[in-house]
Amino acid sequence: MSDEASASVSRKRPRHFDHAHSSRHRCQARIVGLILNGKKPGDLPVRRLTEFELAINMTTARTLGLTVPARFLALTDQVIE
Repeated sequence: MSDEASASVSRKRPRHFDHAHSSRHRCQARIVGLILNGKKPGDLPVRRLTEFELAINMTTARTLGLTVPARFLALTDQVIE
């Protein structure tokens, strides 16, 4: 991929990812804090994800030269144009 294509792919991040990332970062920070305060990693609670979201950025897919099958698009929660 050219530098120009790479820059256009990384330049935009859809807003709907912000909440998911900030929530995940808070959880990770809490776990790191527990470890730094002496808790053994084996004693940490295990959290399993209960919700999953699938989003396809069609602009990025086209920039990368990818063709997204219609069956895959039907499974997505959000298609970003």
